[in-house]
Amino acid sequence: EREKASQFGVIEIDKNGKVVGFQEKPKEPKPIPGKSESSLISMGVYIFNTDFLKEELVKDAKKMDSTHDFGKDVVPSIIKEANVFAFIFQDRKTGEPRYWRDVGAIDTYFEANMDLVEINPKINLYEKEWPIFTLQTQCPPTKITGIENKEKGLAISSLLADGCLIKGGKVFNSIISNDVIVNDYSDISHSIIYEGVNIGEGCKIRKAIIDKNNKIPPDTSIGYNLEDDKKKFTVSEGGVVVVPKEYFK
Repeated sequence: EREKASQFGVIEIDKNGKVVGFQEKPKEPKPIPGKSESSLISMGVYIFNTDFLKEELVKDAKKMDSTHDFGKDVVPSIIKEANVFAFIFQDRKTGEPRYWRDVGAIDTYFEANMDLVEINPKINLYEKEWPIFTLQTQCPPTKITGIENKEKGLAISSLLADGCLIKGGKVFNSIISNDVIVNDYSDISHSIIYEGVNIGEGCKIRKAIIDKNNKIPPDTSIGYNLEDDKKKFTVSEGGVVVVPKEYFK
């Protein structure tokens, strides 16, 4: 969407796909010809000949009037001097744009993660024809427990990594990294919990990012009173609460 394109580098291409123009975060992004409501943006993915890139970086480093910013200075200079071509990231069958997200801000990073727990996510982690590889930790399987006549562990619409223990708490619409413990009567919703976090009994966590190795005390509330949260944590414009690594020890 053109109205959102000013957050990114905007490119112009000719009929052969050659890049003929580049604007770094323009106030008035140039539209795609014939599509006045859309602009082509740079995904920040580049493929260079190594020697050529070295030459261009050295050349830019010697320019006294350059701010030495890759998007603002280096890329526009290369476009003027060399042949640069764009790869349009779209579905070959339908012509529709493929999934891409900017994750350079707290809110966009959070939204990209929440995309993964949708019922029909735009990016499918279970697509066997286009697998996404990662380094797996050596952990036992995640275990969700419950005792008769007591609170039972529950996880709905969530992604859980290996080595977690959901003892009696509830996890909804969240991403849980490896080696996380959620104790009895805790309620986790719309959150990202990083590895090694231990969430005490009776905690309530909503719309939060909890960084590594936090031992959250029992009955702690995060994400329910943003004014109180701002006194201790980072709170984004969109209301996402970020608890730094090892804040709770």
